[in-house]
Amino acid sequence: MLELIGVSKNFRDSDVITQALQPIDLTVQLGEFISFIGPSGSGKTTLLNVLGLLETPCSGDYVFAGKNVSTLNDKEKSRLRNREIGYVFQSFHLLPDFCVYDNIEMPLRYSKMHSNLRRKRVWGLLEQVGLSDFAKYKPSQLSGGQQQKAAIARALVTEPAVILADEPTGNLDLNSSAEVMALLTTLNQQGTTILMATHNLDLAQQSKRVIEVRDGVIKERCLVHYASRWGIEL
Repeated sequence: MLELIGVSKNFRDSDVITQALQPIDLTVQLGEFISFIGPSGSGKTTLLNVLGLLETPCSGDYVFAGKNVSTLNDKEKSRLRNREIGYVFQSFHLLPDFCVYDNIEMPLRYSKMHSNLRRKRVWGLLEQVGLSDFAKYKPSQLSGGQQQKAAIARALVTEPAVILADEPTGNLDLNSSAEVMALLTTLNQQGTTILMATHNLDLAQQSKRVIEVRDGVIKERCLVHYASRWGIEL
């Protein structure tokens, strides 16, 4: 479904060039749940941003559902991003002046979907994530876990094939983290492809595949490797 072929990414700051991603190859099949694990600054967020069409590679090809992204213009990339990819960030990125319902509905307003269909889909998602009673609350009136559930519902509202989650539990307590991970696992069981960046081994255990990102290089790993290296029992 997704394929990176020799993809690299550099950033320039004045005269300094930082290679965030070395040329990498990666294939993601439909319905996978992959954790990209590594320390801060390892390149895992850059990798997610490339996969999510938020960053443009400096070299290589990115094939998304049979389409070579490098051949698409900005409008075509935007359409692909809006229809096929949902984003969940550590800091939620909910609009503070809008209620939960309006935050979730927002992406559908840009798609020009009929209001009745928008209403049905938003309420369905509110029920799915357990926020039906909080539809008219502002983000500041919610707990961290509730805000993240609202962010997940917003990511799902366009019915994307892929969810990109960048440290989705990084700002949450243990109970809220468990609830969010349970929701992501359920979504994956229903067929949604989940690509998650994390430095938390406990979270990575809940995915089906683990890929280490270190110094811009990716390497497939099994959880036993991390457990033995970090002295953790699985």
